[in-house]
Amino acid sequence: MNPTPASIHGLIGSLGKEYPNWSIRLIDLEAEGAWPLPELFALPPDARGNARVYRAHEWYQQQLLPVQRLSMDQSGYRSSGVYVVIGGAGGIGEVWSEYLIRKYQAQMIWIGRRKSDAGIQAKLERLAALGPRPHYIVADATDRSALQQAYQEIKQNFGQIHGVVHSAIILRDQSLANMDEERFQEALAAKVDVSVRLAQVFEHEPLDFVLFFSSLNAFARPAGQSNYAAGCTFKDAFAAQLGLDWPCAVKVMN
Repeated sequence: MNPTPASIHGLIGSLGKEYPNWSIRLIDLEAEGAWPLPELFALPPDARGNARVYRAHEWYQQQLLPVQRLSMDQSGYRSSGVYVVIGGAGGIGEVWSEYLIRKYQAQMIWIGRRKSDAGIQAKLERLAALGPRPHYIVADATDRSALQQAYQEIKQNFGQIHGVVHSAIILRDQSLANMDEERFQEALAAKVDVSVRLAQVFEHEPLDFVLFFSSLNAFARPAGQSNYAAGCTFKDAFAAQLGLDWPCAVKVMN
C-alpha cells in the first residue's frame, strides 16, 4: 500500500459535487501489472466523484457498512499514562484529554502552533482540577525539527510516552474555483505533513498506540471542503499503512 496518492480521492470526491455537470471517472490502479485499458474507457462516470479501485484483476468500490458488534471489554489506556496530543488544545483534543484525566489520571501533553493565551490557560486550569495538569508545548508539528525538539522536551520532563494522538485540524472551506493554492495547502498540511512528521519523530518510541482523529469527510467529501477531504483521505490511508509497519496499535476515529 502506498498512501501518497490517497489525497486525490478526497479532492476528486469534492470536485464531483462542486461540478455535477462534469463526467468524472476516478480510477485507482496498481503501479505494477497490466492495466485493463478497454475496461477503463467503458466505465460509467460517477456523479459523486467516488473511486473505482483495480487490484489483482478485480474492481472494488468503497462502502460504509454497519458495525454488528463492537467489543469494549479491554482498554488501551494505562493508569497514570503519558499521552501526547498534537492539536490538544482544540475541541476534540480537550474532550479526549478530559476523559483520560478523569478516568486514568493521565498526564496529557498538548502540542500546538498557537502561543499559550488566556483561552488555552483556562482549559489547562479547568483540567488541572480533575487530575494532572496538562503540559502545553508550542511547536509547529508540520516542521520536523520543531516536533523533534518538542519530543526531546517531553522525554526529558516525563521520561516516557505511552500514546500519541493526531488531533490537528485547520478548516479553510471554499469552492475550488475560488480557492488559492496557499489556502488549499494550509488545510492539507495539517493532516498530511503532521501525519508524516509524527511517524518520523515517534518511530522508535515504544508506544502502546497511535490514534488519528480524522473525519467522516474522508467518506462524504463534500463540496467546499476539497482541501480538508484530501487531507483526511490521506490520513486514513497513512494510518492503515502505519498499522502494518509499526508494532503498536494504530487506530483511526472518523
